[in-house]
Amino acid sequence: MMLKVLQILSDNFFISNGYNRLWESSIFRVQIDNTFIIIFSSFSIFLILVHFLRQRPDMPSEEALQQAKNQLEIRVEERTQELRQALAELKEVILQLQWEIGQRQQVEASLREREEQYRSVVDNVKEVIFQTDVNGYWTFLNPAWSEITDFAIAGSLGTFFLDYVHPDDRQRNLYEFQLLIAGKQEYCRHEVRYRTACGSYRWIEVFTQLTFDANRKITGTCGTLYDITERHLSEEVLAERERYLAALVEVQRRLLAFEKDTQQGLIKQKPYNEILEVLGQVADASRVYVFENYRDEQGRLLMSQQAEWCAPGMPPKMESQTVQNLSYDDVFPRWSQVLSQNEIIAGIITEFPESERVVLAPQGILSILILPLTVNGTFFGFIGFDNCTEGHPWQASEVDLLTSAAAAVSLWNESFLAQQALRQSEAVNRALLEAIPDALVRIHRDGTYLDFIPAKNRQTPISAHAFLGKKIASLLPHELALKLSADVAATLSTGKVQVSEAPIQIKGERRHYEIRSVFYSQDEVLIMGRDVTEQKQAEAALRESEERFRSLVDHIPGVVYRRAYDADWTIDFISDFMEEMIGYPAADFLHNQVRTFTSVIAPEDRTRVERVVAECIALRKPYVIEYRLVGKDGSIRWVYEKGQGVFAADGSLLCLDGVLFDITDYRKTQEDLRLREEQFRQLTENIHEVFFLTLPDLSQILYISPAYEDLWGRTTQSLYEQPQSWLDSVHPEDRDRVVAALTPHLQQVQDFDEEYRIVRPDGSVRWIWVRACHILHKVDSPARIAGIAEDVTERKLAEVEILNALAKEKELGDLKSRFISITSHEFRTPLATIMSTAELLEYYEWTQEDKVEQLHLIQDAVKHMLQLLEDSLFIGTAEAGQVRFNPEPLVLNEFCQDLVTEMQRGMSLNPTPSGIPHTLTLVCRGHRFLACMDKKLLRQLLSNLLCNAIKYSPAGGQVHFELTCQDDKAIFQIQDQGIGIPKEEQSRLFEFFYRAKNVGAIAGTGLGLAIVKTCVDLHRGEIAVESEVGIGTRFTVSLPLKNHFSLPMLNCLPPHPHQPTRLGDAS
Repeated sequence: MMLKVLQILSDNFFISNGYNRLWESSIFRVQIDNTFIIIFSSFSIFLILVHFLRQRPDMPSEEALQQAKNQLEIRVEERTQELRQALAELKEVILQLQWEIGQRQQVEASLREREEQYRSVVDNVKEVIFQTDVNGYWTFLNPAWSEITDFAIAGSLGTFFLDYVHPDDRQRNLYEFQLLIAGKQEYCRHEVRYRTACGSYRWIEVFTQLTFDANRKITGTCGTLYDITERHLSEEVLAERERYLAALVEVQRRLLAFEKDTQQGLIKQKPYNEILEVLGQVADASRVYVFENYRDEQGRLLMSQQAEWCAPGMPPKMESQTVQNLSYDDVFPRWSQVLSQNEIIAGIITEFPESERVVLAPQGILSILILPLTVNGTFFGFIGFDNCTEGHPWQASEVDLLTSAAAAVSLWNESFLAQQALRQSEAVNRALLEAIPDALVRIHRDGTYLDFIPAKNRQTPISAHAFLGKKIASLLPHELALKLSADVAATLSTGKVQVSEAPIQIKGERRHYEIRSVFYSQDEVLIMGRDVTEQKQAEAALRESEERFRSLVDHIPGVVYRRAYDADWTIDFISDFMEEMIGYPAADFLHNQVRTFTSVIAPEDRTRVERVVAECIALRKPYVIEYRLVGKDGSIRWVYEKGQGVFAADGSLLCLDGVLFDITDYRKTQEDLRLREEQFRQLTENIHEVFFLTLPDLSQILYISPAYEDLWGRTTQSLYEQPQSWLDSVHPEDRDRVVAALTPHLQQVQDFDEEYRIVRPDGSVRWIWVRACHILHKVDSPARIAGIAEDVTERKLAEVEILNALAKEKELGDLKSRFISITSHEFRTPLATIMSTAELLEYYEWTQEDKVEQLHLIQDAVKHMLQLLEDSLFIGTAEAGQVRFNPEPLVLNEFCQDLVTEMQRGMSLNPTPSGIPHTLTLVCRGHRFLACMDKKLLRQLLSNLLCNAIKYSPAGGQVHFELTCQDDKAIFQIQDQGIGIPKEEQSRLFEFFYRAKNVGAIAGTGLGLAIVKTCVDLHRGEIAVESEVGIGTRFTVSLPLKNHFSLPMLNCLPPHPHQPTRLGDAS
């Protein structure tokens, strides 16, 4: 019905007569939530139809019209009912639409809330969240960007990300991105430095992923930037301190090793050269040196350089005479004043006085550190550190640790006197010795005894010989063996000391031992056993000894004290002999009740005494002082004081213990003796040679000149006290010869005239020439022996250098002869092959196939000679240090696979005479095979090892090639089933032209393994060999995965504004 009406109303008659306006006016519009329902009025439609019929003469009469009207009303009523039903259905649809619209509004509100939360998180997070386009330009940065870099976000958007990266980090940054773009990793995480607005750099941890569109095409990157500057600074500070502490430990270790080597008779000069390199490297110094002091004939304080270490490229000064016999007053007067007060000199040269700058600046020194060496309270010399590359002030932590190293050197020079002091305090040391472990056992991880040092004067359940090479379980009771094995495992895994106690039956007596397991090396543990039973007995004996000590103090002819280390030296204990010494009762000084101890020290000595005590306390060594006390009656008494600090377990000072002796009479006697000896000393002390006088049987030294201390490094007083100690300093290898020459001299058969070596306390060795003769009485009986000793070390060293030069020349001649012999032999065979094959081709008619075969023989011979020439040239270049090392990125598993394929192809083209091919297998282990190595050198290395494995294996033998990448290292293992290498010859495998004796007729030059060793060294790697004759050989090569290199500039530069580079192109 509706469509019919619409057809009528669209007739041209209605449109031309304006009935369409009546149509429009007869429409009811009902708006229900933006939905319009158009309802037609039946009355309006009726009027339109009536009017239409009246205007058409061909229409029916009124009756017919009435009939039409009735039918129309019926039809309208029907359509009205239909419309009402449709309207009801439409209302239901409208209600459903209203509910859906409400739900959509709730979802939109929830999305807006979540969007606000996300924006709040992004704006307040401490990490930088970023996005870039495919060209690497920032498209989004959150506010954390400005907080970290101080760059405005608006100014940074649209800029290239690499512009903010430190120049030194850009290549590495791009390398990580290339791996990401190439699809070799899902994301990249690395650390680089980002530039800030003020020009400084901050360490940033970068996490980056690629972004894609719906078609998996790269649209850019997104990720985070996390500021780790503080962590880096903390790690750098900690690493720097650890580096210095490790160096300090190494210095101590080398000093101890130096002392040990000296005791074993090894010739060394001084301990300085053992430690200067360590100190120079840890301090990043350009030059480190040691100067020692002495006084000339006029009493002036002079210095001479004794040792020196220079960084690569720095010219040495040691050989120059300008660093010898320098006067402090002429060169550095300020230095002697400062250093003698045990203070340091440090700073930038431009801040030094003009008089010092004119000396230091021409040497290229920018900053300097001078540390004094104090020996027995005397300014002995100094250690200097020069920085010629950067003028920066020395950090306090650096100075403290380097000062500790200088103190260790000073203590080295005092070791002899310290040992004497320790021997004198036998009662105290006895208790300490009881605490030392009785026995030392070194045990391997698998429980094998490697070494055993039995306790002195103690019985052990098993002999020392029975320990070596045996297992724990085979020697000890089951329970003790299980406990000890568990302690060994725990020590190796944790590195911590494991302490336990166990009863042990020794010859029917049950004794308890304390067992300590101490980490010794990666696979070894040191077991220290202590007899707890005897320790308890020792504690009881110590208590008894303390009682005896108290009784001894009461009767000792001196003053024993204990005092605090404060301004007034408050006395906690002092013996009664104080009153006999200076007249004041001992009770007057207790807790400073009447007077302080410092009040009775002579005013002119007080400052010196306080300074010496302070220096010794700082170094934790005993102090020995002579000074004056003022008695009650005003008299002056000279005293000799010896004391030391008592320290708690935490290192804090508790008190000072010591003893005072009245030496007034001794001082007077000493002064008288000094006046008598003055004239004689003037005659002997001005010569550099050592002059001595002894009794005929050498039982007493009558006189020894001071030059003895300079030459022997020992005090003259020690020789006076122990006349036979001169023989202890004779080198062990020369001692029997010297004693043999001394015997006829003591028998007056002949004069003594010998050259021999002496070992100084610092471990250095000197050659001396000693001549001595008898001085006779009038009755021809010997009265004494007079002699002179002269230092001839320089002459002896010159002789040694000449002998070494001759030996080196002979070695070079032997090497040259070997080279000529091997190369001539290796060239003769291929040349003979070429000659004979060429003659055959010339005089005989061959088929084309035969000619090709003969030509292949010539080619193989030429290749062999070319390879020999290349090996020789490579060795020559390596010897000259001119082999170029060009590391570049490569994938190791693919590289090795290609090499194995090439080797297999070569084996197929050149089959063995038996026709049975070798089996070459490759196994790759690990997940990350990306490395940076020199492809050419790596190929030479692996090819030589693989060729050797094939060449020295029987026909059909198996060669196993294994690659393992772990812990930033690549480990190559090549194992064969060949003839093997004798153990006695394995140490010489990597020498030029050396071949094992069991190679027989197998061809070779002896250059292959030398080339392998050179390639390994250039990669800063390691190579090891395991071989057994008749079983086979395995070579293990370990190379670092990363070496310094420069990436190609592909996609490394920022794109041109008119020619952008897309990140996606690199994939």
